[in-house]
Parts: sequence; C-alpha cells; structure tokens
Amino acid sequence: MRNIIVVPYNKSWKTEFEKIKNYIWPAIKDISISVEHVGSTSVEGLYAKPIIDMNIVIERDMLPLIINRLADIGYAHEGDLGIKDREAFGYAGKPHLMTHHLYVCPKDSAEHMRQTAFRDWLRTHPEDCEKYSNIKLEMAKKFPHDIDNYIKGKEPVVMEIYKKCGIAPYKFSYRKADINDADILAKIRSKFLAEANDTEAEREQMEAANRAYFEKTLADDSFVAWLALEGNKIVATSGLSFYAVPPHHSNPSRNVAFVMNMYTLPEYRRQGLATRLLEMIVDEAKSRGYKKITLSATEMGRPLYEKFGFKDDSGAMVIYIK
Repeated sequence: MRNIIVVPYNKSWKTEFEKIKNYIWPAIKDISISVEHVGSTSVEGLYAKPIIDMNIVIERDMLPLIINRLADIGYAHEGDLGIKDREAFGYAGKPHLMTHHLYVCPKDSAEHMRQTAFRDWLRTHPEDCEKYSNIKLEMAKKFPHDIDNYIKGKEPVVMEIYKKCGIAPYKFSYRKADINDADILAKIRSKFLAEANDTEAEREQMEAANRAYFEKTLADDSFVAWLALEGNKIVATSGLSFYAVPPHHSNPSRNVAFVMNMYTLPEYRRQGLATRLLEMIVDEAKSRGYKKITLSATEMGRPLYEKFGFKDDSGAMVIYIK
C-alpha cells in the first residue's frame, strides 16, 4: 500500500538536487541544454513529498542519445507513461543519492513549461505557496493511501494557481495511438484486469504479453486505438482489432472488427469520454468498410454499448453497420 507523506520544506533538498545533477551531468552535458529542479521540493517553504523531481532539457532529436547515455550510468528508459514529451527514467540502487524522479523533456515540451511556470509562480507568491501547502497537508491526511483522490482533492487549488500564472487548464483532447503508446496501453489494460479481479502475478505476466501484442498490431495496422487525454495525461483508451471469418449471409465480406481495451481511469468516468472514444473507433471501422463490430461487455460497460446500438448475439454484443 502506498503511503502519501507530506513534510515541511527542507533546505537540504536544494543540495540533494545539485548532488544528483552533478552525478548525471558529466554523462550528458554535451547533448543537453540544462537540468531543472521542478516539483514541490524546488520551492522554498512549500510542503512536499520528500522526492526530488528533475527534468533534463534537450533538443528534440537528442532523445536516442540521451537514452543510451543515461543507461550507461544506470537509468532505464520507461517511456512517457502517458504524458507526451516527458520521458521517464527509473533506476535501482544509488543509495548515495536522495530518492528522485528523473525525466527528459524537449525544450518545447508543454509539460516542462507547465512545471516550470507553476514552480516559478510559487517561488514568488508566498500566499499561494502557503495555500498549496495547506491543501496538500489536508489531502494527505484525508487520503493517506489513495494517490488518485489526493491528486483530485488538490485540483481546485492547482487550477486556481494555473489561472493566475497563465497556464491553460487541462481540457480533454483525443488522438490516435501509435507504436510508441504500446507500453501505456499495456499498463492501462493492467488496470482494467485489476478491476476484473485478476491476481497481481497474472497481471504482470499479461502486461508483458499485451505490450508485445500492441507493438505488433499497431505496427501492422491490424489494431487501432484512440486515446483521451487531459493535457498530456492519457485518461481513457479504446481499441479495435480487425480480423476475417468465414463468409456469412449477414456478413459476406468476412471482415469483423472487435472492440477491446475500453477503459477510463476511475476519477474521469461519467464525463462522456468512453462514448466519444467508441464513436471514434466505430467511425474507424466504417472508414475501412467493416460492417460487423463485436465486443465482450462487462456489466459496467453494457449500458454504454446498448445505448450505442449493440445487441446481444450468442454471448457477445454486435452491431451491424449499414
């Protein structure tokens, strides 16, 4: 169980950041622009979780080189974890360094600019720094083991500060997935399987298999996915797999599209995201000439599909496109 611990600002955090930066910088200095201390530990006086957040800022075409250089000093590339233009890197060991989150961002990354604008505002506006500290303490006390509700509870104050410092509030947007999204699609599918009561061991085994599946099928175009995003964060997914069956009078073309990986993070449900994503993948099937779309529905998802026009058919749900 994850514990959410928020502590008073510690002056040593600035020194700890410099120590980590000095450890990393020699390996990357010729292909990087800067290393920025971001997140709550970068703001003097702000209560924070005692973890250093830092962004390596690069020219966009330097990412492959950075991945290799960081690997040489023990940092493994983990992908963007659903946040565009912010690549995460994990590590093991390094007891001489304070616990830290390391990211790499191109200099024009919207996420990096959001983080630095928020940081700089709090550094120069002590009243908002205090207000943000108070809501963090309140939410940590209220939700000591629930990171989703901790984040959601802070949101009104965060949005208020965003407005003051000129950061546009996050709005939902949609995009088609590509092969670079295979990892996050596999991770989100694991969340779906967790709600279906699969064991942790089963989910870990299936996550690797699902990642391989998404990499292959996104590459050969036998699977498409549309994603919903809040800012740069992927909050809902959809998927459509294409295959052929023996011809039938109801489907002489033999082509069938199968809906899968429909999942919305719990805190974003009941906002129309699943409906919009379903519309997008059905339109995708239409554009490819598919007349039959099938799916296996959970009890939670069944009302959505019935409203859309899917009907029960031999244990599955089916819709025929005219």
